[in-house]
Amino acid sequence: MEFHLSGIGQALLVGCFPLYFSGNEDIVLVMKRMTTALLLSSILLAAGLPAREAKKRPLEIFAFFNLNFGSLDTAYPNRHTLESSPGFEGSYASQALAIQGKAREGFSTGLSLFLSDDLGLKLGLNYARNLLSGENSPYQVHLQYVSRQPPDYTPHQVISDQSIEWVPTRGSVKNLFLALNLQYVLFDSRRFSACLSAGGGISRVWGDFSPLGYSEYWIGGHGVLFSQQYLVRLAIPSSYRASLNADCELGLRISERITFAAKFAYFFCGSVSFSPAIDNVLYYYSLDKVDENTLSRIKSRMTLNALKIKPSFLALNLGIKYHFFL
Repeated sequence: MEFHLSGIGQALLVGCFPLYFSGNEDIVLVMKRMTTALLLSSILLAAGLPAREAKKRPLEIFAFFNLNFGSLDTAYPNRHTLESSPGFEGSYASQALAIQGKAREGFSTGLSLFLSDDLGLKLGLNYARNLLSGENSPYQVHLQYVSRQPPDYTPHQVISDQSIEWVPTRGSVKNLFLALNLQYVLFDSRRFSACLSAGGGISRVWGDFSPLGYSEYWIGGHGVLFSQQYLVRLAIPSSYRASLNADCELGLRISERITFAAKFAYFFCGSVSFSPAIDNVLYYYSLDKVDENTLSRIKSRMTLNALKIKPSFLALNLGIKYHFFL
């Protein structure tokens, strides 16, 4: 018995597809569920297709869920003097914030226009988010100051080193990639297809990371030492650059117009250098936001280093393609 999926059935399949994966489940679980569901439905539907050659499709649109694997692994050095506080000449604080990327979800969408049976142009938009993490070493403070304490208030030179436990790095690096590729169809039968594509485009990279440390020290009455520690969140401003990409795609036809596809893609963005900017500042112990005057003072005193990362990534894509016949 021949099986034919109607236009209404196709619309229901495409429309209900995202509902199965809604919610806040872990991305790995979502990918497993998506793979299982699509493979089972694909095999059942493909088995019932009429035994005829696949029609060539002048135009197709696609939508994919992505699991992205980044290669971010660097450190952001931070060192600032405490000489803005009177009497603390030669004092400084330093740390190296670990920045490591973790795989995270994304999406891609676009369309392909075929110029012949085997050759076409593909315009695609890909979004990837790389969550940042990293265990950090303690925040180090070196102090040099003169203390005058009762009863005689005789000046004494004090040199001390302090170590403050530091929380892990948090943040994200986002990548939006618009690409135009040349696509070549290796084969396209009534059930299976395979194609390659490669090309170039424009990549926008931006994000944020924290917590960078900042300290203020001062001497109060009777020579008592006071301090305040801060957690600084940095914004990574948008950077645009030319980028390259390539992918290999395998398709399993589940109806005359719909194909389930799995694709491996690599997006090469090279090295990108940013000049981070202070986005927000919290008090270390209370985690309350600082007032505007304190924020302005820290911005004026804190010197930030450049951040250099390599936002290239590998993506596993699973999704649906819809074919239009002219």
